[in-house]
Amino acid sequence: MSSINSLHPPLGDTVEPRRWTMLAILLCGIFLAPLDFFIVNVALPAIQHELHATSAQLQLIISTFAASYAVFLIIGGRLGDLYGRSRVFTIGLLGFVASSIMCGLAPTITFLIVGRALQGLSAAVMVPQGLATVNVIFPAQEKPRAFSVYAATYGFASAAAQIIGGLLISLDILHLGWRAIFLLNVPVGIAVVCIATPVLPKLAGLTGRKLDVKGVILLALALASLIVALIEGREAGWPWWSFGLLVVAFPLLLLGFWKHEQRVARGGWPLVDPEALRIPSVRLGLGAALFFYSIAVMFLLLAIYLQDGLGEDPFTAGLRFAPFGIGFFLGPLCAPRATRITGAWTVVLALLVEVAALLAAAWEVWSALPGSTAALVPLLFLIGFGQGLAMPMLLRVILAEAPAHLSGLMSGMINSTFQISAALGVAVIGSVYYAWLGAGTGPGAIGPAFAVALVCVAACLGVSALLLAMMIRTKKAAA
Repeated sequence: MSSINSLHPPLGDTVEPRRWTMLAILLCGIFLAPLDFFIVNVALPAIQHELHATSAQLQLIISTFAASYAVFLIIGGRLGDLYGRSRVFTIGLLGFVASSIMCGLAPTITFLIVGRALQGLSAAVMVPQGLATVNVIFPAQEKPRAFSVYAATYGFASAAAQIIGGLLISLDILHLGWRAIFLLNVPVGIAVVCIATPVLPKLAGLTGRKLDVKGVILLALALASLIVALIEGREAGWPWWSFGLLVVAFPLLLLGFWKHEQRVARGGWPLVDPEALRIPSVRLGLGAALFFYSIAVMFLLLAIYLQDGLGEDPFTAGLRFAPFGIGFFLGPLCAPRATRITGAWTVVLALLVEVAALLAAAWEVWSALPGSTAALVPLLFLIGFGQGLAMPMLLRVILAEAPAHLSGLMSGMINSTFQISAALGVAVIGSVYYAWLGAGTGPGAIGPAFAVALVCVAACLGVSALLLAMMIRTKKAAA
């Protein structure tokens, strides 16, 4: 078995011969993280019925996973840099299996939400090792293709998740119902661990470094205060404590986190290196990523629209997500060719296509006859294609600025920003949806509320496109 004993990429003609096999193994494990993020959407109505969950608790099932994932992704990248990526990948995957069992056996909604938070933490330990390893073991000319395959995996997961989830719930294997969507991870995760252990490269870690635990705590508290205020505050009728969290706790914790990171950077190893954020392309790229994944709320609300609004069963509703997933899968595969034609502007054009499709979908949902969903099929495909086309380019642009020995940090920052975007999208746009919905039920109420949410998502992606356009102009001016 070949091994890599350095965090630096291969030099000269020395290239890891088993790099594509290694990538395939890593992606089999990493596939579970987006699978579980997306698969739960189609199960939310069933979970709400069995565990008597409120609308706020349904939002928390999504946002706690995303928030935990976001906060610990950066430290997950650091762990790989410190202790070796193969070892940390295996530990993260085993943790994901254990937390999936917890979710699958959850007796109450609170137990399930805690399990989802632990799933997010475990995924955060596992996922950065794959992106960082890709950045190290592949030569420069193969990185665009490798990143496209990495992004396409997320697209395939998004398509497979909805269909697999709907099928498992409809089949009701062993009378498990929605619980099967979590227990599915157990045999898959164990199989990947057994295959990965003898094959993955033994990447050496850095020595003499310590984790920024205080930074993790401050960032976790800041994000938790914001999400709890937005979700639980709306459910409770916006009491005084929700405004206290939004106006006082969140900004103070965020400021404390930034000041702490600046102090640590002067003589240690910060969670977020302020020096990296001084690079204009990195700063603008992360800003674009902060709005890019707000689209995650669309999956939650589309599942509710199809099942509670139109009365579809879970499997039929799951099939409705397939056009998005197919587009998301094909988009990254087309990214290298599209880039050769339109260059860096491809990512901006892809997002503008998404914005147009989202606005068209909003109009269709608002004005369509009850039960009509045929017109959404091509629009969902375009939304998925644009998202999939843009994602690998975002990854490549930001990682291109990172030194190889800190690729774990940068991969964690990118993925963390995506998940913060998802968590905030569910919290903010989800609250707009439920506020518009009020006490209404059926397609006549759910449809317009869903349409308003789609317009909000389109606005977020428009901001992302604007920031990326500014990034491209900044890089050209500096060239």
